[in-house]
Amino acid sequence: MGSNDETSYYGGYGAFTPGVQSTAKFANTPAAPTKLTTSSTYTTSAQLTRPTIKGGSSSSEKSTCTGTASILTSSTAAARSPTSSISSPEPAHTNAPTKFAQMVDRKDPMLYEVTEEQLLKTPFGDICPSGNCVDDCKNTTRVFQAIPQGLQVDPLRYGRMEAQTANVTLFSTCSNLEFSTNFATAEENVNFTPYFSTNDSTDLFKVAANIASCFVATCEQTRKPTLCADACSPAKLLSSPTTFDYMLGLPDCVVRLCDNTCSLPYVDPDVLGIGVLISYFIQALLLVICATAIVVSAGFQLWKVSQAQPTVRESLRSPLETFVRVQALFGISLAIATLIMRPDEIDPLNGYALILTAIMGFLPPVFTLMLLHSHGVRSRFSTALVFVSYLLNTVTFFILVRNLSISTHDRLFLDKAIDSLFSAKACGGGSAISLCYQLTGTDPVGFLSGFYDNSSFANIKTVPLLWIWTTLVLLVLITRHLAATTQKRSDAVGQLPPAKPQGLDRSKRPSGFHAFLSKPLFKFFILSLATILFFLCLLYQYLLVRANALMDVVDQKGWSFGQVVALLFWVPPFLDILRSMYEKEKYEKVQNAHESQS
Repeated sequence: MGSNDETSYYGGYGAFTPGVQSTAKFANTPAAPTKLTTSSTYTTSAQLTRPTIKGGSSSSEKSTCTGTASILTSSTAAARSPTSSISSPEPAHTNAPTKFAQMVDRKDPMLYEVTEEQLLKTPFGDICPSGNCVDDCKNTTRVFQAIPQGLQVDPLRYGRMEAQTANVTLFSTCSNLEFSTNFATAEENVNFTPYFSTNDSTDLFKVAANIASCFVATCEQTRKPTLCADACSPAKLLSSPTTFDYMLGLPDCVVRLCDNTCSLPYVDPDVLGIGVLISYFIQALLLVICATAIVVSAGFQLWKVSQAQPTVRESLRSPLETFVRVQALFGISLAIATLIMRPDEIDPLNGYALILTAIMGFLPPVFTLMLLHSHGVRSRFSTALVFVSYLLNTVTFFILVRNLSISTHDRLFLDKAIDSLFSAKACGGGSAISLCYQLTGTDPVGFLSGFYDNSSFANIKTVPLLWIWTTLVLLVLITRHLAATTQKRSDAVGQLPPAKPQGLDRSKRPSGFHAFLSKPLFKFFILSLATILFFLCLLYQYLLVRANALMDVVDQKGWSFGQVVALLFWVPPFLDILRSMYEKEKYEKVQNAHESQS
């Protein structure tokens, strides 16, 4: 698969290509010669998360997230000073905008020129319900809505190019307000001019200042503000106090906000913070050590000692029971917290992280329970706890999988998710990220969903395989546990002398297929095979954790109260191990003293 195929399949995960100058060409008209009026070189920090192809298979690589981009700023308007301010209106400039530009893509041709003929046919009565677009543009809340309130349009088509044409949007109306007012004055069209009349000379300045302020505030809310701070500054967005720079300034800012995942905030630390992440690695490490020791012990006891049922030392039973119970209690806590967060309405950023925590709630506890049962360590309480953890996390798991499998293709759902993740007072409670889809056809949440949907084998389509395997194992464990409990009760009742001749006892010995199932080789094979499959499941789970690391959405420095509690969950198993070691040493001393006296 070539590089072009890779980009078309995965999408462009990355804000920009360092060192490449943006041309900001028009999609429907030849780009006019652009005079380079000023240039500046600055360093940006970008989280590039582009899945790459290695040896014909998909993998994901994390870039260094830093790059020096030398970008020539250009404009058809007069040169702007790097220290320009929008704190007060300036005199009208001589180089007024000559085109009504609208951004339609994240790569060239980025811009679409709305012709005068199309402007005159545009239904501004729907776009500007107040009857005056200048007044409507002062409503920042409505300007920065994915679909402005009151507009009945298809969210997948609003502002997008179709048949070499793009319908005028409210944002493009407000960001081209100076051109429209000048055109309205010159044209004096009864169907157009009334929508762009103003009696206050500062109205255009106020609208431009509000829009620029929203972009600044949105950039400050992102996870990587250094990526967009310079490009989204008022000095780069505006070529004059009332004119947006559509030749580079605005497109450059929008691409840095929309065409990557760095603009996303961190995952809710209570969902997947540094404490929960470390807990995952502790759990996985202890589980691998425990599984390796159990398999080795089973092989030794089945062959060397010729025991029908492998066992563990009495001093280890309590730590192992504590280990499985802590995992089950941790999983139950995660499931309850997930249900409180309404997994059927959760945004994709936190939703994909919750899928990982749901897996932590049913996969490792069942794996541990299988290892303990293989050595005769059974208790109704531990099995019940694991079952409850499995049941609760199964509910949250499938709610999340269903929600993220269907809703991530729903534009209204994604727009709602963006609104829940970003909220800036300067944007009227919304954010500039809400405009991403209508301006570029992409958005950070969409990029995130595409990554988890297509990045590797570990994705939203294959993750139910973990639940299927875990369910099969748990059903077998519960069945065998119930059978063993029933057998113990029968043995307790049947303590009377045998009523049948002794020779019939041989008939109770396993024979044929049952004898084969009872052979040490078969028992060891089944235990080893199940352990290997669980190891593969843990590897799959690690790939999901790695995906979050590639997205860099986990705040690895945010130690909150919940993170400390998540980490302290693993203190009881360690304390129980220390207690068992101390009691074993104490018992051996007493035993040695007794033997020396005798």
